[in-house]
Amino acid sequence: MIPDSMEAAQADAMETALGVALRTHEERVELFQRLGDHARERGQDLIAANWDSRKREARKNVELLRAVLSRPEIRNTSSLKKR
Repeated sequence: MIPDSMEAAQADAMETALGVALRTHEERVELFQRLGDHARERGQDLIAANWDSRKREARKNVELLRAVLSRPEIRNTSSLKKR
């Protein structure tokens, strides 16, 4: 059995890691949008399409991470600390 303080620390670490992953993928969406726009401005439609595809994948990851972070067992790690 894991001691409560260790369980709370692991929950905090997981929440922090998920938050970092979320911010990283949000930044990737913005970057891929800019790169795609820039490629389109230069008439490089195939390259722009590649950036658009990568942006869609990053956006899916953002949505998934937001869903995970909104789960009560992730949000309520403070209840683990109070045990």
